[in-house]
Amino acid sequence: MRLRAGFAVSAPAKINWLLRVGPKEPDGYHAIFSIVQQVSLFDRLLIGARRRGIEFSCRGLSVPAGRDNLVVRAAERLQREARIAEGATIRLTKRIPVGAGLGGGSSDAAAVALALNRLWKLGWSRRRLAEAVAPLGSDIALFFSSPLSVVEGTGGAVRPLRAPAGRNIRRPPNWLVIVYPNLFSSTAEAYRALDRLRRHRRASSRLPSLSPRFPLTPREREIIISRFLRRTRTSLRPLLGNDFEPVIYGAFPAVRGAARRLAQAGATGVLLSGSGSAVFGVFASVRSARAAAEAIQTAEPAWGVWVARPLRRVPPVRVV
Repeated sequence: MRLRAGFAVSAPAKINWLLRVGPKEPDGYHAIFSIVQQVSLFDRLLIGARRRGIEFSCRGLSVPAGRDNLVVRAAERLQREARIAEGATIRLTKRIPVGAGLGGGSSDAAAVALALNRLWKLGWSRRRLAEAVAPLGSDIALFFSSPLSVVEGTGGAVRPLRAPAGRNIRRPPNWLVIVYPNLFSSTAEAYRALDRLRRHRRASSRLPSLSPRFPLTPREREIIISRFLRRTRTSLRPLLGNDFEPVIYGAFPAVRGAARRLAQAGATGVLLSGSGSAVFGVFASVRSARAAAEAIQTAEPAWGVWVARPLRRVPPVRVV
């Protein structure tokens, strides 16, 4: 596909520092409370002008084509919402694996909306763009927010997480090693498995419950956020948590093995991201992170392994 001059944008992956999942509601959904961090593992999108229609191509990792792809659906939805007759060419370079809990598809959808906002000269705010494509997936909204956000409800309630006004809180310079053990994890099935495990534990008086009290009270939420903002390298580990770990580690021994390898490589904290199957480890220096990544990649050459950093700024849309 030949691409005329247009715009380029990087779509970051995300990790979940904390993910609490409430019980299944009557409407079939689960409320969550999560602290989400965008990181420096990117898909890349190039967007150019086209008279009519959306023309899409992808290189790198294999993804669905046409309207089965979230990027195309986001572009077409924005086109309808804005009543734009003009089309676009979209070239995706895919690095973030699918079914990994890293939010790659949702990030791509948000990134293409931001770029098309420039291409089509819509002048829409991030909030309006998020509202336009929100029906395509609850995770998309967080990629219109700041790099560090709190996500609540069914995923659409997103608020930036920043230090309180007047307080200069210096966060530790954490480095991350993200490991994808080449396994697809279905989010829908992860929720079903968590519900089954919780029912089983409730039915057995000899097993501890996996159902934390939910929802958290406003005071409990603010205490968690305050502790997280004031974290140090030594205080970060107790703040990490993911309610999906018991079911994903039980269903996929390789995911549990990836977490074990990160711990053995010296990570100060290890956690599943989202509903998996990627896990990440926290390291104090780039040297220790790179050494760990090299050791894991050598031992498991079929896995995806990346060194990344938490983002401090949202990637800009650039003219190309």
